[in-house]
Amino acid sequence: MKNLQGRCARPLTTIACALALAGCSGQADLSAVRATEAKPVKRYDVVQSLASNSEVIVAGLQNGAVVISEDTGKTWRREPLGHASIVGLTTCPDKTLLGIDFYGKVWHADAKAAQWTSVAVDKPNVPLSVTCDIVGRWWVAGTRSRIAH
Repeated sequence: MKNLQGRCARPLTTIACALALAGCSGQADLSAVRATEAKPVKRYDVVQSLASNSEVIVAGLQNGAVVISEDTGKTWRREPLGHASIVGLTTCPDKTLLGIDFYGKVWHADAKAAQWTSVAVDKPNVPLSVTCDIVGRWWVAGTRSRIAH
């Protein structure tokens, strides 16, 4: 009797699995996924720094981007920076913006937070903050109390 039950159960299980898989052959509706991908602010974004001038608000993100608002936070646009983790942002006297990332780069943008460019810094080993003085020099502070300019 046990042998008969085992032999009948296998074909029935196979048929049930085939019927279940047949219901999965339709095309998935990914429109909600695409709509979420198009948004400038993602639910997984981690904001690590903020700065503003009279023209924009900028948020530095952990995942290689900044988000910028030109209308006091009503709408945002995303600027990907590549391999970066922006831990500090500041505004210079001429309204340009500076950012520092965990991987040893200073990022610079115009007053509208466009055209981000990076410059590698070798000291300090782990940069944590950046600022600029009234004559436009950049200053970077980080681990082991090092200040570089």
